Amino acid sequence: MTDPEKILVVDDELVMRELLYNVLTKNKFQVITAPNGREALEIFGKERPKLVVLDLMMPPGINGLETFVALRKIDPLVEVILLTGAYTEDIELQARKLGVSEILRKGVGVELFLKSINYVLEKRQAKGAGSETRSKGKILVVDDEPESRFMLEKFFTRQGYSVSTAGNGEDALKIIAERLALKETGGPESPFVVLLDMRLPGMDGLITLDKIKQLDQKLNVIMISGVKNNELVREAMKRGAYDYIMKPFNLEYLEMVVMTKILLAE
Repeated sequence: MTDPEKILVVDDELVMRELLYNVLTKNKFQVITAPNGREALEIFGKERPKLVVLDLMMPPGINGLETFVALRKIDPLVEVILLTGAYTEDIELQARKLGVSEILRKGVGVELFLKSINYVLEKRQAKGAGSETRSKGKILVVDDEPESRFMLEKFFTRQGYSVSTAGNGEDALKIIAERLALKETGGPESPFVVLLDMRLPGMDGLITLDKIKQLDQKLNVIMISGVKNNELVREAMKRGAYDYIMKPFNLEYLEMVVMTKILLAE
């Protein structure tokens, strides 16, 4: 019988620590708690959990991102899920660049929270087993709904793709520009597909599509949308989208479309 996975929960709010403790222990995890970053680092050094659930906003001294950086110095492989009640796309982009495993809003449903926990632990187990193979290709998911981003990231990662996510068009363009800069310096390159939601905060999907094509005319973009609008479909295709796929997704069909573009790009 294997021992339960050990998780460290770090939050300065007692009510939140207790809630997460109860949810996780009920689902057979071994849970340790800490009220701040300094105590978390001390506990982590002794207990070495594989996963830390970490509050972003904590009292002055050492905040969530600073705690994350310090944790990674102790164990570069530790997985960290960041919790925040003050979510912004800038926070997500900064956290993703640092290497945070997942970012969740406080108040997220128990089901999605546990799915995130299990998904992150599965990724770590796969890395530890040396089961990662050459990526089938890279996918950028651009969607303002965290649940949709999570679902697509989880599905395509399990299928063997390397997946990045963005919550709006501005952040997507930053990620694409960084990829192009890497390509220009002779960095590693692999087929790349963008899954782009039509409705986004700030720049909408069509404006984002135009700007993506200005950066790289050949970049493969598949539009995704929960709204059926034939005029928008025609406009997206005219502007260079490869396909237009409606939510809720048939994931197998979506993967077939992605795989087709990746194979053609190789």
